Amino acid sequence: MALLDFLKYDRKESKIQEQLSKLLTAQLTHLGANSAIWQPFNFESLLEQAYQKNPDVYSVINFLSKKMSNVPLCAYDSEGNKIEYEPFEKVKEQPNSYQSFNDFLANLYSNYLLTGNGYIYCQKGETAITEGRILLVEALPSVYIEAISGKSGRGVAEYRFTEGYINTKMDADNVIHIKNVQMAFGSGEHLYGQSPLQAAFKSIQTSNSGYDSQKASMDNQGAAGILYNKGIDFAGGKDAWTQDEINEMRQSIKEVRKNSNSNSIGVGVGDLGYINFGITPVDMGIMEVLDLSLSDVCNAYNLPVGLFNNNDSSTFSNQEQYRKQAYTDSILPTLHKFEYCFNHLFMNDEGVYFKFDTSEIPELQADKKEQVSALSGAYWMTPNEKREMMGLAAIEDADMNQVYVPSSLTPIDLSGFEGEEWAQPTSDI
Repeated sequence: MALLDFLKYDRKESKIQEQLSKLLTAQLTHLGANSAIWQPFNFESLLEQAYQKNPDVYSVINFLSKKMSNVPLCAYDSEGNKIEYEPFEKVKEQPNSYQSFNDFLANLYSNYLLTGNGYIYCQKGETAITEGRILLVEALPSVYIEAISGKSGRGVAEYRFTEGYINTKMDADNVIHIKNVQMAFGSGEHLYGQSPLQAAFKSIQTSNSGYDSQKASMDNQGAAGILYNKGIDFAGGKDAWTQDEINEMRQSIKEVRKNSNSNSIGVGVGDLGYINFGITPVDMGIMEVLDLSLSDVCNAYNLPVGLFNNNDSSTFSNQEQYRKQAYTDSILPTLHKFEYCFNHLFMNDEGVYFKFDTSEIPELQADKKEQVSALSGAYWMTPNEKREMMGLAAIEDADMNQVYVPSSLTPIDLSGFEGEEWAQPTSDI
């Protein structure tokens, strides 16, 4: 048997062992009732290295969570009219003992954006008076949440919040979990969503190293180079400066480098030489690395990098377009996912549903104006059809369901002009 045959055999056996190992791990995970299903990624490391230490990640998530939490969530009746729904109004007034509703939303969105998982804990009344009523809602810190398998080992029976040595278990029926798509499948990974930052994590780590190097360069600049007398024989020390001459030259350099003498020209005596062995952050390519990292993070969230003070996009018109793009490509699609959560949370038999009111977003007003202008000339549509396209409820009136044709145009036969007369030119050409 040739050597290559042995190598092929070893690789095949290794592959079988790897598959058996994965199968055994999956079986042990799913067969164990009430056992923790570990998250496929270390979200605590993500929180520490990305959100808490990387300004690019913090800026992106902070931008998105603030913009999203400022879009109002509203209740609508079955006919599409905005209403005040009492259970919802009470939650908006005081979602829990330590947050406003806006803070609750910002916390929920930030957790989801960071980890790809958002958890809403809902406590409902159990007494005769409060039964079925929502008493409080909280946004759970998704970094510290783990799923606990059910009896069959599939699905989730409850969630566990681990804080230090304290474990708090919550029934799955009281937790609404919204998550990103997860392609990993095997040992329960599919029960968690993938964070957008997982794909950019190496870039984030590189960025952190760049910031560390930049800080170290500022803190420990050391000597930028060495100034010497060209007549010195370095090997033998011939014609070397005395210590007094060295000290005098150092003092001269200090005087030149003072703030009051910035950009001034130092004057030296003698045939002097200079060797530059300092490396600046620009020379090391750190600034380029930081720019690339910001671009990677923005791409992970479908945001234009120009939103975050990119030098190539400083004009006002560009910024206006970038803010609009942030809503259409990132913010609004994410908010639509959360509409499902709130409709599930306030599920009712009264036909009431919930959606975000985007009509007052300044960045989208230009589109609204263009839409209104286009619909005003669409005479082949009924007023109610136009209202529907604008996101407004229909008006229950027969006249609103008719097509109104413009009457300002008159057939040529009724205009008072003769056909030949109409066709004649008014002057010679």
